[in-house]
Amino acid sequence: MMIIRNIFIFLLTAALSQAIPAHSEPISVVAVGDLLLGGSATEKMKRTGFAYPFQKTEDLIQKADIAMANLEAPLTVRGEKHPDKKYTFRVPPSAATELKQAGFDLMTLANNHIGDYGEQGVIDTLETLEKTGLGISGAGRNLKAARTPFVAEIDGQKLAFLSYSNTFPKSFYARKTKPGTAPGYFEYVAADLRKASRKFDHVIVSFHWGGERMNEPKDYQKELGRLAIDNGADVVIGHHPHVLQGAEIYNGGIIYYSLGNFAFGSYSQAAVTAGMARIW
Repeated sequence: MMIIRNIFIFLLTAALSQAIPAHSEPISVVAVGDLLLGGSATEKMKRTGFAYPFQKTEDLIQKADIAMANLEAPLTVRGEKHPDKKYTFRVPPSAATELKQAGFDLMTLANNHIGDYGEQGVIDTLETLEKTGLGISGAGRNLKAARTPFVAEIDGQKLAFLSYSNTFPKSFYARKTKPGTAPGYFEYVAADLRKASRKFDHVIVSFHWGGERMNEPKDYQKELGRLAIDNGADVVIGHHPHVLQGAEIYNGGIIYYSLGNFAFGSYSQAAVTAGMARIW
């Protein structure tokens, strides 16, 4: 199965409201958790198309100024499967066009599956998203690129999006001359957010973190999430545990510790509820 049975919508009304002209509509960002349009759903996707999982939520996705999701598999038909991972996934590059048509604007790539088919798979994913016109955050052709924010300008306001992985394997992390994901080291996060908050009007940061099927965030998630707010993030979006975790209002910002699986091809009875965060 593919579709998550229950989707809760969390509403935040203040984080992006500052400095917006009175005559303008509020800027809206919709964030969802993990997308895996492969795995056990591969045959279903061949029959229905990759936009099928979003039929009941596409109205909310399309109405947002920015709709973002965590892409939990490389878009590639090439590369070598990681030899030491039990679960490896990949999705045909054609899925990108249907993600765009469903209303998504930004894919976060900092996770523990984007490197499942090696550096070739990472490069193919980057090139496919770029050609499709989808934004990219959290991975790049080198470490500098992986730590560079995706920036969107809406009604004169500049929004920056950063993403980091705090999951294994660390071999997926980008290096100076190696493609990969942005490592969620505390010092990287703090430095990048301070820089972004000086340049842009609003900053949203995503983390792939925590323990699978854990309903409560780990201590380091709380520490890192609060560090992110203290260093300039307006909103923190978490994913990877596959289940919902709590949200916290902290120091003028908000932390969603895990939005769960939004559309995930490896179905589990333990992960049937997802979250959709709408921020404006």
